[in-house]
Amino acid sequence: MSVESGSALALFNAAGHLEIAINEENAYKLMNLRLNDNIRIEFK
Repeated sequence: MSVESGSALALFNAAGHLEIAINEENAYKLMNLRLNDNIRIEFK
């Protein structure tokens, strides 16, 4: 998978968990998240 620097992405890993990332950044810092935080995802 190729993603531009600074681009966000989300994917489900082999265990079925959603992973959120920002290429070459710290997604948890930019989104003010901590381990095991609950999040809400809306698809439009």
